Amino acid sequence: MTAKNQYILYLLADKFQLYVPSHPSLLALPFEPKVVRDLDILDKKLFEELLAAFITTNVIPPGDIIIVIGDKASFIKDFTQIPSVNQVSVAAIPVDLAGQAKEFIEHVPFDNVAGTTFSLPNGIRAYATNKDLYDALVKAFEKHGFFVSAVFPGIVFGAAVDSKQSLDAQMITTVFQQANAAHEYNLLGSRPAPVAQPKMMPQTAVIQPQSKPIPDSLEMEIPHPDKKRLVILLGVFTILILVLLVMIILNDPF
Repeated sequence: MTAKNQYILYLLADKFQLYVPSHPSLLALPFEPKVVRDLDILDKKLFEELLAAFITTNVIPPGDIIIVIGDKASFIKDFTQIPSVNQVSVAAIPVDLAGQAKEFIEHVPFDNVAGTTFSLPNGIRAYATNKDLYDALVKAFEKHGFFVSAVFPGIVFGAAVDSKQSLDAQMITTVFQQANAAHEYNLLGSRPAPVAQPKMMPQTAVIQPQSKPIPDSLEMEIPHPDKKRLVILLGVFTILILVLLVMIILNDPF
């Protein structure tokens, strides 16, 4: 059994890059302004057509994809608090950082916002991105037999990925190594892998024996006695017996 192909897609504001192990260099699909602008998809049909052409042109076999969203395709803001000299701990400061982070996410200018928060030593980091954009990528790839197992904010993987403008070897290694541990930040939630449908193998035709009429030349002729003819023969036989008895009697000299 061959291992599944595994890819990493790095989503940026104006393009995406795709790491394909069988290709000597990164693949990239720049977004045309009439299709995607400011992280909004303006033409979903054309977007799917461009992606289909990208897959076909680069001869990319289906496999599992991890999508990583770069900072340039995200809205990120830190909400922190600095305790004064008289304050012992951060927890003692009566500031609703979680509420501020939530409000920030709600005001990100997309119809469908995907947002989450990350804990910081002295506060909260709010993260948001356009759900419609990565959903369109997921649906478009999966139409062509791929499976997108996860969509992660790049900041999940720390300095190895944070703020990078392009995929590199360190980033690829980090994502593959830490993806399972970062499952709680998967913006798709828990996604079971699709069950592979068994391929329909050609079946050998089973010929059922059928009773075919035997050709006339091979049919056995079973004689059916003619009752009338049988009666006549019996009558003749009886008369002959009687004649024989009469002749015996007449020839008897006594």
